[in-house]
Amino acid sequence: MFGAAPKRPRCLNCGGLMQLSRRTSRYGGLPDLYSFNCVACDEWHVEEGDAVQLVPARSTADKL
Repeated sequence: MFGAAPKRPRCLNCGGLMQLSRRTSRYGGLPDLYSFNCVACDEWHVEEGDAVQLVPARSTADKL
C-alpha cells in the first residue's frame, strides 16, 4: 500500500520499538509479509499485511 507504513511492534524481550527490515510483496490475493527486528536484542518478528495496523507515512512537510 503506497503512502502507508505498518505500525512498529514492541519487542517481546526488551519492550523497545522494532525496526521494519523488509516488506515482501505477495501475489494471488495473499497479503504482504512485514519483517521487523529489534536492534538491541536481535529478535525478529514477521506479520502478514492483514495483521498489521497501517499508519500514514510522514511527508517532508510534516518535518518542517
